[in-house]
Amino acid sequence: MSSSTGSRPPRQQPHRSAKRPKLANVHLPPEIWEHIFRFLPGFQLLRLRLICRHWNDVIAGSASLMGRFHFCVTGRGRQGRMTRDYAPPGLNTMVTQVVVRKFRIEGVGAWFRDIAPRLTELHLIDCDLSVGVLFGMLRLTLNLKSLVLNFLRFTGSGEPEFRLNRLTYLFFDHVGDNTEDGHHVLDGFERMAPCLETLDLGINIESKKVEVLEWIRTMQASLRNLQLRREPYIMEGLCQLKELRLTLVSLNAIFPDDLELWTRFCRMQPHVEILTITTNDAEILAETGRLLPKLRHLALIVPGPIEVSFLATMPLLDYLEITGSNVYPVAKVSFLSHSCPSMEQFVLKNVETKDVFQFLYQSPKLARMHLVDCSLEYYPVLYRNFPKLISLTLDSIRCPIYLLDAVSNQCPKLEELHLFGLRYPDDDVVREFCKKLKLLKKLSLVFLRCVTDESARYITRYCHVLEELSADFSDAALDRLEATRRNIRIKRRICSDDEDDDDDE
Repeated sequence: MSSSTGSRPPRQQPHRSAKRPKLANVHLPPEIWEHIFRFLPGFQLLRLRLICRHWNDVIAGSASLMGRFHFCVTGRGRQGRMTRDYAPPGLNTMVTQVVVRKFRIEGVGAWFRDIAPRLTELHLIDCDLSVGVLFGMLRLTLNLKSLVLNFLRFTGSGEPEFRLNRLTYLFFDHVGDNTEDGHHVLDGFERMAPCLETLDLGINIESKKVEVLEWIRTMQASLRNLQLRREPYIMEGLCQLKELRLTLVSLNAIFPDDLELWTRFCRMQPHVEILTITTNDAEILAETGRLLPKLRHLALIVPGPIEVSFLATMPLLDYLEITGSNVYPVAKVSFLSHSCPSMEQFVLKNVETKDVFQFLYQSPKLARMHLVDCSLEYYPVLYRNFPKLISLTLDSIRCPIYLLDAVSNQCPKLEELHLFGLRYPDDDVVREFCKKLKLLKKLSLVFLRCVTDESARYITRYCHVLEELSADFSDAALDRLEATRRNIRIKRRICSDDEDDDDDE
């Protein structure tokens, strides 16, 4: 017998030309990649977008991931000067969305020129600047898709001599009406943004109604979403634009004064799918549903009591939002025996109701429910499940305590639970949530005065798939959570001075 019988054979070295498999070539479903990417910091996500087209598409298609690419630079109002020498600290040159707040912008330097070609979204809020500086900044942002101008004060004048062919969204509100030579700062925007799809003007357009209608007329071929304040002249003009094909409308018509104009407008725009309207007249809403057969998203502001009988004329509706007006007493909404069988998302704000849950039980597709500042006076004991409900938000609602007990029993597939400003939840309630909601991925426990650090222990013990947490626990409790459950992204609430000193002018 050979003496080498018990020895190990020499290890074969891999051939030098052999290549290791690349991670980018591993074929996984997009939702798995998205889940993996959630645990990476923003700067690494920016680099991953450059690796391959598939990863770039996964990240670009996720609102939660893209939302982490924001960079916000905040000054000190008119005392905060931004000159060509200014360089914001902590800037990553790979960012795609930038917010500039509370600056007197006299010019922008190399920092903006470096990021401008990659910017897809730019917000200028509560700033002083000249029209020339604005156009100088925009001239560099050739890939810009979204532009928000809010609370701006302009000097100088001018018109853009360039085009932003990718700009599809423009929001303009609380901006000085005229420049020094009497022209509006928006003059020429219709030529600068020939492919604009969404125009949202919060400004008072009465003094510029002729110009605004001309902007819309020029952009009507591409314009799909329009949000304006009430102006009969504009509504009359819109009824005459034959190339206009809107899918989203918010015009704040006043009834019955605008009833005839509104009816004509709806007949001219039968393709509208998303509508924001202010009225508590069920008959007007029912006629609107008949004239807009493709309507699937309705945001309704009610200045008084209403019964939702109009839903019978809106069979395709998958999003329903009902908000009580802050100007009037709390609106009472009666759902009675009506139904909305195609509804997937439901939002209720600042209203009183007794029968909302009987209504919701008849929406088998309901996936998201958002109740804010509502009074749920009375309803029988909940006895049915919400089989597809994955997201629930309860914010400052007034309701019997057994509603919270029902949440853990009637919502077996809940993945997101957000509780804000409620009186009754305590550690025992949180424990039941954590034990019974096995699929919970996002949890918010904010302004709950009866919830203590004890609930952090229940989260650690029972919430095995939790990915995101926002809670008013002590720093020590949050630190222990981060140390023991590294897969949970903890959103610590930090109240800055900027949250309280925004101008409301």
